Amino acid sequence: MKFRRSSASWMVMCLGTVAFALSTSVDASGFFNRISTFNVCEMDNNCLSDNETSAKSLETFTMENGRDYVVYTDSPKNQLGFVDISDPSNPKGLFKFDLPGEPTSAKVVDNKFVVVAVNTSEGFYESSGSLIVYDVRRKYIVKEIPLSGIPDTMDISSIEGDGPFYIAIAIALEDEDEVTIADGSLDIVTIPSAADVEDPNSWTFTNFELPRFPEGPVPKYVAISKEKPNEVVVTIQESNYIARVDMSILAILDYFGAGTVTLTDVDNTEEENLILQIETMKDVRREPDGVTWIGSTTLIATANEGEYGGGSRGFTIFDTADRSVVYDSGNTLEWISARVGHYPDRRSNDKGSEPDNTAYGEFHGTPMLFVALKRASLIVVYDVTNPASPVFVQVLPAGIAPKSIAVYEEKNLLLVASEVDSREGKVRASIGIYEFFPGLASPQYPTLVSDSRDNGAPIPFSALSGLAADPTNPNYLFTVEDSFYKWSRILMIDAGAYPAVVEMEMRVKDTNGVLSKALSTATGDNIDNVEVDLAEFINENETVNLDLEGIAVRAKGGFWLVSEGVGTVGDVDRPVECPNLLICVSPRAKIEMVLTLPSDYPDQFRFGLEGVAEDGDRVVMVVQRAWGEEDHPRIVVYCTITKTWKHAFYPLDEPSSPDGGWVGLGDISAIPNKPGMFLVIERDNKAGPDATIKKITSISLGDYTFEDGVVLEKVDLPLDLIDTYTNKMAGNVLEKVEGLAVTADGAIFVVNDNDGVDDNSGEQQLLKFYERQPKRPTLQSLDKGLDRIALNRVAFPWLFYAVFDGLCFGSLPLSIFVLHRIRLSRL
Repeated sequence: MKFRRSSASWMVMCLGTVAFALSTSVDASGFFNRISTFNVCEMDNNCLSDNETSAKSLETFTMENGRDYVVYTDSPKNQLGFVDISDPSNPKGLFKFDLPGEPTSAKVVDNKFVVVAVNTSEGFYESSGSLIVYDVRRKYIVKEIPLSGIPDTMDISSIEGDGPFYIAIAIALEDEDEVTIADGSLDIVTIPSAADVEDPNSWTFTNFELPRFPEGPVPKYVAISKEKPNEVVVTIQESNYIARVDMSILAILDYFGAGTVTLTDVDNTEEENLILQIETMKDVRREPDGVTWIGSTTLIATANEGEYGGGSRGFTIFDTADRSVVYDSGNTLEWISARVGHYPDRRSNDKGSEPDNTAYGEFHGTPMLFVALKRASLIVVYDVTNPASPVFVQVLPAGIAPKSIAVYEEKNLLLVASEVDSREGKVRASIGIYEFFPGLASPQYPTLVSDSRDNGAPIPFSALSGLAADPTNPNYLFTVEDSFYKWSRILMIDAGAYPAVVEMEMRVKDTNGVLSKALSTATGDNIDNVEVDLAEFINENETVNLDLEGIAVRAKGGFWLVSEGVGTVGDVDRPVECPNLLICVSPRAKIEMVLTLPSDYPDQFRFGLEGVAEDGDRVVMVVQRAWGEEDHPRIVVYCTITKTWKHAFYPLDEPSSPDGGWVGLGDISAIPNKPGMFLVIERDNKAGPDATIKKITSISLGDYTFEDGVVLEKVDLPLDLIDTYTNKMAGNVLEKVEGLAVTADGAIFVVNDNDGVDDNSGEQQLLKFYERQPKRPTLQSLDKGLDRIALNRVAFPWLFYAVFDGLCFGSLPLSIFVLHRIRLSRL
């Protein structure tokens, strides 16, 4: 099945068997692209601190000077942070303000004040809080209003007209383990009139008790109606109820059960780890969390996250006028997460992708609903022109655990706060900024999606750890998943489409017992004479559980695979469980041959085989890091004719990250039609602002007559992967750049391993960096390109062509000429 090279094509795939219709108006209206990412640690002008930060709640506002700002809450540090987004593509941290407790939510009042709900409790069974009124013009607290307990979320009515205006605060009386201490309630702050907005001392406070549903209420989210600014809707998640309150008369207008949903073709089992969206979940309680009003209507949209007994893994649009369900998304969000490689399999038996919050906005006349998926780290965008039949528009990548969504319609912006922060875990809390581009033909993300399985569910993919090009068809790539998943697979990608499409999957199988025999007979001191537990690596259905880290297409048909060894000799915490393997499989992924590394190799270190390439009758592999007393990692060569092994050493750069770490190899790819020439990924084990080395180099093994142990020379290609991630993709640098392929027509593809979306945002970028032109450039055409070189830091295509083609295709005089002209153009 082939797909058109358009955004509409993959949208159709995402809808699967759900009864949606993709209108051409969505394509025509435009899309969002991420334009910047602000890491909260940048507030200190650097991110060298290991101290935990967070971005949980955020709000935008415009000062009298015309500059635009975003304010966010930092719970671990008990602070408010202010960021200048006047240039949204280059946000600037301004200052932080200390608070008397943990902030849970913040809202802006008429661009003059920031009101912050703060938890001031000091003990497990104490329940106290306050509403801080902070003057953004004079930068100090002008009023502190005691609350009736621990605040959770908050909303404020639009400051338009004469008033009165309202601030609604959910009081959820829970301790830090979310154990209910007492019944929750609703705190209401009233601003009597427009004239009183400037005078917080005139604001009044009231506590309103919510009814039991039938348990004690624990309100989660509140949303104030745009049509009726005195009306607030409250989700009572644990009780699976929704309440409407009239704040002007302190009365319950209505409360009703959120109901249940039966989900089909979802994954409700944590198989450690295997994505099988084939199960049915009957009568699952919605248990709504986040909620928003759909414009100035009686409709609300809930994110059905779940708490104890449910969570229907989708969103629902209710009509509050008659309690009716206008629309329910069913399994759609689960499918979309899997379709774009973001499905969090280790959450399969606990809320799945976990929709946490919703927001609404209008962009160029199109009403849009935004749904934040906490565990998939996605924002899913819908056109809700017809709320009874929302149209899927796109997904947006976010940091881990997107929590708060701010819609800034006047500036065509969407801002998302992601709360998880761990420098050790290579994750930084961040604010993602996305701009809506009218008329944009296709969004930048995702770069890779998948086709469907027989039941209509998507072919899931994640943790991609190797890449190879079809030597005859430049539009096709092949990839593998690492040990995060069981039942190892080979995936085929149509890279001629945009986004690229995973079209086919094949399970690697040990049908003839070849792997079983090889593992049973593997021996040697350098692998600790391991006795492999075959049941751990070979399943009853003949599939295998390997740590596939590289793939290459065999000229004679089939594939070469490498599986990284498990464990380190002498490490009691990580003992050797399996050796490193070179595996030959048939075109249908049946294992035909398995080789282990020679017995005279150094003791196995758990950073083993990481990539493989074929070059004539040689199979060339990279070892990720140096073993034993060796100074460099090995480039391993196996000759399929003589059945002999050789090795050379690759000289790694020294680690340069401010957070230390190591540098290793990620993958290797042969350069077509240039025997002995290869491209290699070299990377550090850091992400975000701590990452400093993510690059592609070229090496030559010549005619393979080199002496064992020679240290190779490497040449860095002018491909700045760090700049690509931070500037072109406007996100954080991704850690595990582990897939590299060069196609027959010279295109270079790179893909990252997203760790199966486990303590990882799931962002997966299949990047295409260069494509050879049909004709080699003449000196005249190179002259015409010099102006472009001066303007483009990556200097595509001329600078790249000079180095790449000169080194790999023999045009050194042409290369020298171009590089000389480039130098002159920069003087």
